[in-house]
Amino acid sequence: MLLLIFKPMRKYRFLFIVILILELVKGCTKNDAGKDLTQLTVGTRNLGNFTPSTLISYKRPEGYIVQLSSDTITFTILFPELKSGNYSITNESLTEGKAFFNIDFKQSSYSASSGSVSITDTSNNSISGIYSVASASKGLGDPLTISNGKFTKVQIGSFVYSSVEDYEHNQYKTVEIGTQTWMAQNLKSRIYANGNSIKEVYRYSDNDNLTNIYGLYYTWNSATNNSAIEMSQGVCPMGWHLPSNSEWQQLLGNLGGELVAGGKLKSLVSWNVANVGADNSSGFSALGAGIHHPVVEYPDLSERMGYQAFFWSSTFDTTISDISTAWSVLIDNATRSVLRSPFYRTDMGFSVRCIKN
Repeated sequence: MLLLIFKPMRKYRFLFIVILILELVKGCTKNDAGKDLTQLTVGTRNLGNFTPSTLISYKRPEGYIVQLSSDTITFTILFPELKSGNYSITNESLTEGKAFFNIDFKQSSYSASSGSVSITDTSNNSISGIYSVASASKGLGDPLTISNGKFTKVQIGSFVYSSVEDYEHNQYKTVEIGTQTWMAQNLKSRIYANGNSIKEVYRYSDNDNLTNIYGLYYTWNSATNNSAIEMSQGVCPMGWHLPSNSEWQQLLGNLGGELVAGGKLKSLVSWNVANVGADNSSGFSALGAGIHHPVVEYPDLSERMGYQAFFWSSTFDTTISDISTAWSVLIDNATRSVLRSPFYRTDMGFSVRCIKN
């Protein structure tokens, strides 16, 4: 009798074990994290999974940005437009069917040079898609690759730029940052608001096509209209003025301070790779416009385009007695920080951003 009872129990136990194994195998196949989570690899080293905790999308002058962030990593993808389709990743120029892809770690940044992004859905004011980076460089030296990337139902933020017009009827986008309102494009006016012509104003390498993108370069005297008074109107439109050094400080403070504000000010276009920390989250859209040099023998000497941007303040400096200098702001492609300096000569040609009164 005992044997009769024991044999069936052994039989069912065997069946139970077989079923349990099958279910475990089935479950592992369904939830294989390696197939579902973004994988990052630098050289031959697998950095593991990237799981964003913050996902946002918004409009900027250069295009639409989709940003995926964790505590230590940020992916910033720039599209020329938000519509379903396939986009090839580039680090050269943003055109139809292309996308920029920046990867920012706390200690290094990469710009993807090849790969693809697909927008699969744009319904309900959100965006979903997948991405794969085949090559990204300029970080720690080794190429970085990304696979199995996806973003789902990222809300498209509503962002409205205002505008201001100069004497020549050039239109400039404007953006509110904290309590300040700034131009989101570089000035390109050759005439003051009172109708007088501006002297000491230059084009980059004497090129009109570049002027339409990067604006013009003004000496400090032309930017201030020869006024030594801080926050004077100078070259700016009516109701606007050339920002003082303290107003620049306030802007940088609103963006986390000088050590990190550069990334939040920089556009994702116009800069050479790697454009460290750039996400343009402020909407300021600083371009790598470079600088014009005051060399009489070479009147068209311009340089540093793609590498640096220089902006005048209205604050004169008296630190160096035998050279005329003024406070300015320097932004660089190789760092997320910003340098405020009183040591640049006033006869150098810098970009101008105006601030609203």
